[in-house]
Amino acid sequence: GYMSFTGIDAKTRYGQTAIKDILPVKCLEGDDREEHPEGVYPVTVKEHEALKNLPKEWPHFLGYNKTTAIEGGDVAVTINGDPFIAFGEFGKGKSAVFTSDCAPHWGSPEFVAWEFYDELWKGILDYIVKK
Repeated sequence: GYMSFTGIDAKTRYGQTAIKDILPVKCLEGDDREEHPEGVYPVTVKEHEALKNLPKEWPHFLGYNKTTAIEGGDVAVTINGDPFIAFGEFGKGKSAVFTSDCAPHWGSPEFVAWEFYDELWKGILDYIVKK
């Protein structure tokens, strides 16, 4: 089955593991699925170096994992007002979350075929491994 941040029926439970300490968002206690078959669009709310080469307009998504912002978390993109892409620091390292699917299911075919798809992942990965 699909595993989300908290998991369907809260099976993954990232928010109850040590990983919660390095996430730049807070996981919900229960089922975090936000299903939107009508499509929802990410909105850039803050410039971030990991996303500097991306346009303001994104393809739609069919769902995401609902989380909440935390103090110290750097929310760069939201979806329906919820964190969609956020960044954080932990000790000498960095973390990032992308709260949807990177492939078909919630990631629409338009997202997977998006001309900036590779640039998105390259930017996020380059940022979190950069010292």
